[in-house]
Amino acid sequence: DTVYPVPIQSRIVKTNEAAASKALQLVKTKVTLRYRLDPKYVTMFLVELNDDAEERVIKPSILESIKAVTARYTAEDLIAKRAEVRDGIEVAITEKLRPSHIIADQTSITNFTFSQTYNQAIEAKVTAEQQAYAAKNTLETVKFEADQKVATAEGEARALAAQRNQITPELLQLRTIEML
Repeated sequence: DTVYPVPIQSRIVKTNEAAASKALQLVKTKVTLRYRLDPKYVTMFLVELNDDAEERVIKPSILESIKAVTARYTAEDLIAKRAEVRDGIEVAITEKLRPSHIIADQTSITNFTFSQTYNQAIEAKVTAEQQAYAAKNTLETVKFEADQKVATAEGEARALAAQRNQITPELLQLRTIEML
């Protein structure tokens, strides 16, 4: 006897869930989901979900999907393979929402946040790599300079050897006369 309007246009829900990576590193993942109700099942939606799909079905599905997919990747891979992770979360959400006749249109990962300890470890690693690179460059510079000194010494030695070969008793007598 009563009409309940149920919007079927796209809606957005945002979640922020902490989960463990494959290496058991804590990562908080912010996900935004754009979804809509299947218009053919609006009555069932009202009866079964009492127009509270977000709290009862959608958010739990997102959170479970985040945890399941995040656990497959290391913390580094979560960043490096972000699109792949997003696709995995989207597929998992779609599968979980299908029985409730909720259509997941688009899933986006809006942020990954790692623990402060992990961030400090990454920063230390990057600093160490930069220092190693600088040390390598310094070593190469030292080697180059040493090679230059060796080449200079060899050139001077050749010049002296050439001069020794050209010294004759007559030349020595001429040089002595010139000095006098």
